[in-house]
Amino acid sequence: MAVNDVPRLHLVVDPDVVSSDLLSAPRLAAIRDAAMAVGAAVQLRIKSRPERISALARAFEGCVVVVNAGDVAFDSSGVHLTARAVLRAPPRPTGLFGASVHDETELRRAEELGVDYVFFGPVFDAGSKPLRGVGVAALARIVESTDVPVVAIGGVTPERIEACLEAGARGVATITNVLMAADPAAVIHTFNNRLKEQRRCRT
Repeated sequence: MAVNDVPRLHLVVDPDVVSSDLLSAPRLAAIRDAAMAVGAAVQLRIKSRPERISALARAFEGCVVVVNAGDVAFDSSGVHLTARAVLRAPPRPTGLFGASVHDETELRRAEELGVDYVFFGPVFDAGSKPLRGVGVAALARIVESTDVPVVAIGGVTPERIEACLEAGARGVATITNVLMAADPAAVIHTFNNRLKEQRRCRT
């Protein structure tokens, strides 16, 4: 897959990090419509309750849907592996293929599997996990060490997009910024507009 085919904005929908009322049908529809409007990928991160995949996938019908659910197989636009799954060396799936990595060892394994992109982080302190951010310098080192597009994740806000792109990231991923927002669609458009502004500054 060409680098330009990898979305610059990834919206991670993780039912384990937000209350169920934040995943109501109207909110999911708003996220879906905004994601389609800006060409963002929607990652369904479902590990503790994989039976929810079908319902959430239907809610995002028409989007680029990437499933991250451990060993659960599902017909989607792509598959995203956890760092632990990368080490188990599963066969390459069809469609958009990504993986989460936290260091160069995991990155090298993901490269061997033929991933189209990697998530790297947490770059900043993340609201969805009790982990300290590794910083943009670590992001830059990962970017410099690979030809695979790198997507920054972990505590990324619209104000931090510039720093991520300056470090060489292809794009960014967000979880709680969108899922916990009063107006998730507006936040998605804010992320996308900031990405476009920073891309124009670099051309």
